[in-house]
Amino acid sequence: MIERRYFKKSTSPIDYASALNRIGGDESFLDELLNLYSDDFSQKLDQILIAIVQKNYNLIQGLGHYMKGASANLSAIPLQNASFKMEMAGKEKDIKKVKESVEHLEKEFIKFQDYLAREKSKKQKKKIINASSKDIKKPINIHLLIADDSIESQPILEAFTTQAGIELDFAHSGKEAIGFFQKKRYSLIFLDIHMPHMDGFEVIKKMRNLEKVKAISRTPIVALTGLLIKRNKKKCISSGFDNFVEKPLDKKTLNKIIEKYTKRKDILPEFETARVDKSVIKLIPSYLKNRRQDIARMKKALALSDFELIEYLSHNMKGSGSAYGFIKISEFSRQIEMFAQKKEAKAIKDVMTQLENYLKNLRYK
Repeated sequence: MIERRYFKKSTSPIDYASALNRIGGDESFLDELLNLYSDDFSQKLDQILIAIVQKNYNLIQGLGHYMKGASANLSAIPLQNASFKMEMAGKEKDIKKVKESVEHLEKEFIKFQDYLAREKSKKQKKKIINASSKDIKKPINIHLLIADDSIESQPILEAFTTQAGIELDFAHSGKEAIGFFQKKRYSLIFLDIHMPHMDGFEVIKKMRNLEKVKAISRTPIVALTGLLIKRNKKKCISSGFDNFVEKPLDKKTLNKIIEKYTKRKDILPEFETARVDKSVIKLIPSYLKNRRQDIARMKKALALSDFELIEYLSHNMKGSGSAYGFIKISEFSRQIEMFAQKKEAKAIKDVMTQLENYLKNLRYK
C-alpha cells in the first residue's frame, strides 16, 4: 500500500509570513536561511539526476524525504508538495513517475529562485527610496590611506582594518598616493618617508599644496619611518607631517593614532589571547580548524531547523574547549546547546556570530 498525503496548496513559492513567524520575526535572518536552503536544494537536485541514471530508488526516496522536510521548515509549500511526490515515486520504483516528479520539482525550484531574486530587488529599491526620501546623511566612516612600498605589511594591515569596518586604500608609490589623494578625502594618511622615485617629503609637499589650491581642510598625515632619529623627527614636523611612527606599523600603534585623529576609541578589536598547555599546542591549529567547520555545519543545520544536530555539535564543542584551554569556546557552546534544546533560532544565530568573531581574533601561547 503506497502512502498518500496531501499538503495545503499554495500559489506562492513560499509562505513568507509563516516562515518569518517560525524563526521569531527576524527578516534578515530568514533571508540568510533562504539563501542557504536554495544552495542546499540545488546540490540535492544534482544528486537526484545521478540517482536517476543509476536507478537508485532508495536514494531518490531519501532525498525526496529530506527535501520535503527542509521545505516544510521554511514554509515553501509547492516545493514541499513536489518533493513528497518524488519521494513516493522513488518508493514505488517507477522511473517514469520519478522523472515526471523531478521535472515538476525543477520547475517549482526555478519559481522559488525567481521569487528570491524579485524580493531581493524589491528590498534594495526600498532601501534606496527610504534613504532618499528621508534625506539623512550617513555617519562619516573612517577612510585610511597607507602609502608604503613594502608589500609585506599590507595583508596584516588589511586584516586589522577589515575587522573594524575601515575603508583602506594602499598606495605602493608616492605617485600613486597623490593620485588617491586627488580623488578622495581621507580621515587619516600614513605616508612612508623612504619610497623610490618620490619620497615622503616630496609627496606631502604636493598634498599640502593641493589642499591650499582646492581650499580643503587639512588632512592628518603621519610619517612612517624606520629611522626615528632626532633629525628626521624635526624634518617630519617642519615638512607638514602631523606625527610620525616607526615601522612596522602594529595594531596597538595604529589604534592609538586612529583614536587621536578621529576621536573614536577602540576602533580595532583586540586579539583574544589564550594560554594553552605545551603538550597540546601542536594540536591547536587542527582543533580550531575543526571548530570552524562545526560552525559551518551548525549554520546549515539552522537553515533546516535541525536543532538536534546543533545540540550534538555544540555539546561536543563544549566539552573539548576547556580541555584545550579555550574557556570561551566552552561557554559559547554551552549557550548554543541550551538554545538548541529550546529551539530558539535567533538566539542560536547571535551566539554563533559571537563565537565566530572570537575565533577570528583568537591567539594562543
